[in-house]
Amino acid sequence: MLAVLFVSIAACSKPADDASKDAAAVPPAANAAADRVAPVDFGHEELEAYEKGIIAETELAVAAEAKAASAATPEARADAGQAKWESATIPEAAKVVGLSEGRYREVRGAINRAFENLDYQGKIDGPMAMDTILASPPLKARLTADPFGHLTPTAAAGLKGRLDRLTPLWIKYVRLTAASQ
Repeated sequence: MLAVLFVSIAACSKPADDASKDAAAVPPAANAAADRVAPVDFGHEELEAYEKGIIAETELAVAAEAKAASAATPEARADAGQAKWESATIPEAAKVVGLSEGRYREVRGAINRAFENLDYQGKIDGPMAMDTILASPPLKARLTADPFGHLTPTAAAGLKGRLDRLTPLWIKYVRLTAASQ
């Protein structure tokens, strides 16, 4: 019995492998799209929904910051701070744009992954930075791969055609929420 307990404790205290360390280093939005095997597909309507959704999420985050700044108690500040988290803004944005929360998360995650990779590669002037010297080969491969490689050709073309409009919205959202996620 003691041996079983020891083996259980040892298994639970085992250090994380490199893959889980790398998964933790990549932002959550990227992980959602990265877990998908097939390329993500979306059309014009869903690009429109993403644009409206990221604007709605930014507005929700700004409102949460204002509420936190004027909160009278630590509890009220904490509640306002949590209202800025993706777990609160994504469901609200999905309602605003008329997509199911799951579909909005999928489209949002795929688009955000493309922006993250573009940013890490220095192809857009965004807020993300990572020292990849100690990153595992799979993480390095992900961050140096085609930023649109996880999308279908139709989705990639649609996103590329709207980068000028969507990039500043994404950058604004990430800068606003980076410390709170």
